[in-house]
Amino acid sequence: MKLTFYFKYKKIVFNILIFAFILYLLLNSSILVSSITKSIDIFVYRIIPALFPYLLITELLMRSNKIYDLSYGISAVLSKLFRIPKHTTSSIIIGFLLGYPNAAKCILKMYNDKKIDKNLATKLVSFTSNANPSYIIATVGIGMFKSIEIGVILAICHILSSVIIGMFLTPSYNNNIIQQTNINSNTFNKISSSFELLSTSIWGSLKTLAYIFAYTAIFSLIPAIIFNNLNIPNLIKAILIGIFEISNGINNVQLLNIPLNSKIILTSFILSFSSLMILVQIFTFASKAKVAFKDLLKYKLLQGSISAFITFITLKYIYTPSLSVFTNLDNYLNIHYNTPWSMYILTFIAITLLSFVIFGKKRQDKPVA
Repeated sequence: MKLTFYFKYKKIVFNILIFAFILYLLLNSSILVSSITKSIDIFVYRIIPALFPYLLITELLMRSNKIYDLSYGISAVLSKLFRIPKHTTSSIIIGFLLGYPNAAKCILKMYNDKKIDKNLATKLVSFTSNANPSYIIATVGIGMFKSIEIGVILAICHILSSVIIGMFLTPSYNNNIIQQTNINSNTFNKISSSFELLSTSIWGSLKTLAYIFAYTAIFSLIPAIIFNNLNIPNLIKAILIGIFEISNGINNVQLLNIPLNSKIILTSFILSFSSLMILVQIFTFASKAKVAFKDLLKYKLLQGSISAFITFITLKYIYTPSLSVFTNLDNYLNIHYNTPWSMYILTFIAITLLSFVIFGKKRQDKPVA
């Protein structure tokens, strides 16, 4: 009887809170409109250009079942370095080059294919869920700080913190626990042609982007509502916003009236922690591989702290950016759009190599354990 009353009571309270929240949004429509507008601006002009190519590449690799070829040639080195089985090293490449939530999608596929268990999935998620270099250098460095130097420093410190987590702060794993299955097994439906592969990969990428937009809107709206009537210092506000949503948080940090080095260190922490918005996106895939959210949160907080410390040491003793954080719009446009010819060559080489990986003939190598 008491239990029935308890559940009825909880339901009534929940309904009251929902209706109160809806009423609050109706009475403060300007907050809703402003927050969603900013989310759309960030999503269209910053997130899509930075993430869509990498999401598409990840979908192509996974749906063509070439994901395990990605680390071919360096799997032995990565396996010893991070103390993981060789057949899981592709998730490291995905995590470091293509960024979140792509590594989590790769890890989930290996879990579904019964190539890893939940313990190994937790270890992999703990250090492979990173921001991709394009987002850090182009979106954060050039787009927000108007400095490619700052973007490069942030990217290096971000990667180093992840490597430290993977090498020293996660437990070693017994390779014998996993019974290696057929390396060519595929949880995706069999695809008959390259055109169908491209079509299904594009659709998969768009669905992931839709989830990202929804999370961006939600986690941008929450701090907007919380801080609407609160008079708190801009520094604390920027950090709290960064804990909720990464891009808005970094943008608010960049606008603070504090020393440039302090802005870079705070940004480094937010990038490596990745915000609750990103953690929920990662957990959407990782939870299906039985990864606990508390483990994910613990390692990301640790990575954020390590990244901020490395950034502090770098700026104090190794290298300080020579460019001012404040440049005019013309300089920003010149930096952003006048891409060096070398970048086009590197992009062409990368696309060519990936084409061989994705569409090349199947290797006859024996599966690695």
